[in-house]
Amino acid sequence: MAPPPSDGIDAAERAAERLGGWLRIAIATVLLCSLVGPLLILQPAMIFSGAVSTRLVIALTTLIAFGLAGGAGVLLARRGRYRRWMAWVFPAVDAGLLCASVLAGLVLTALPGDYALMLTAVWLAPVILAIAALRLRAGAILIATAMTVAALGLPMLADGTVAPDPAALADEINGMHAMPPNLARLVMLALAGGVLAFAARRNRRIVARAVDEAARAGRLGRFLPAEIAADVGRSGDDPTGLSGRRRLAMIFVDLRGSTMLAEKLDPQTVGRRIGDYRARVRRVVTAHGGLVAGFVGDGILVLFGATGPEAPDAGATAALTAAGEVASDVSAWAREALAADGIGTALPDPAVAVAVHAGTVYCGPVGDDERLDYTVLGDPVNVAARIESIAKERGLAVVASDTVIDLAGRPAGWRSIGLCTLRGRSTGMTCHTPG
Repeated sequence: MAPPPSDGIDAAERAAERLGGWLRIAIATVLLCSLVGPLLILQPAMIFSGAVSTRLVIALTTLIAFGLAGGAGVLLARRGRYRRWMAWVFPAVDAGLLCASVLAGLVLTALPGDYALMLTAVWLAPVILAIAALRLRAGAILIATAMTVAALGLPMLADGTVAPDPAALADEINGMHAMPPNLARLVMLALAGGVLAFAARRNRRIVARAVDEAARAGRLGRFLPAEIAADVGRSGDDPTGLSGRRRLAMIFVDLRGSTMLAEKLDPQTVGRRIGDYRARVRRVVTAHGGLVAGFVGDGILVLFGATGPEAPDAGATAALTAAGEVASDVSAWAREALAADGIGTALPDPAVAVAVHAGTVYCGPVGDDERLDYTVLGDPVNVAARIESIAKERGLAVVASDTVIDLAGRPAGWRSIGLCTLRGRSTGMTCHTPG
């Protein structure tokens, strides 16, 4: 059966967090290279002499922590340990790292909080928001935005003292706009744009796939049972992969006296009444987990246990219960409908013959998008049709095989009608009827 929508959303969120984790790792790697690379080219003596400024150490520490947070997201998502509440935790971690980096930068430079937006670390904010855009939760994106704004705004409230020497202050500001910091700013801006473009492409692909699946399921729903149309829509290019052997229970329903009905009513009325009859049967069997596998004239084949985990005993019990309800419901409908058409009791009583049987069959969609049918093949289907003939011949509403009675645990309320000869078969079968 089709997974609940929430399952699909959860899977998409796990995929988004895994992708966001990889992007954090990639972004941290690129930014580390953009910071260290220019120094190796322009000022290699600073790196190899160990005379690396404290601000650079803070920047490197922030980026390494950012990459580690991404690694944690990837591991949690890949190992199935990601939870919904983590969609709020990771943005908080990102914002916390940003806030710590900005505060540390202000302390080391002895600049007041009003100068916070001049720091290179601030340019990490667009990247954080771009990663948040990968998620399918508007609330999580808004929270990420609020936390990022708070991370940049809080340092402005921090107490700082301007360096007494204007020249020293000018040196600090000039240092913030040297080649390495400016290159890091440009790289972060480019990365933010790249992540946003990637997010837009990914979300467009998700929407397009959902639209295609819905459209395909809608097309297939005209030919297939609604219970499996959605599964077929997601099965890709080979819907027959959903077909296979299953042990299940089935009922075969046939409307008695349909030839007489066609003689007494005009074709349009006959078509409307057959449609009403089919709808009634479908409502009853669906309530018990039955799957309408096909209509042949006024004959209806219903399967119990064709979807989900294989449970033939539960299917047999459901089939026996549904068979009795179908017989009583259709008989009541026949009396009311034919009276409304002014033809009295044109159909015999009981109005239907219902056969119940169980066995292993091959069932599922067969064909392609141009012509896809739900097919049921196997000897149990033929046996069910023969049992339905016995019900008609003996004037019984419901007849069940000994096989399905055994499978259901021999429930009370059924009596044996003896060994029945099945047309076209060398051996008979013990059958039962309610009573």
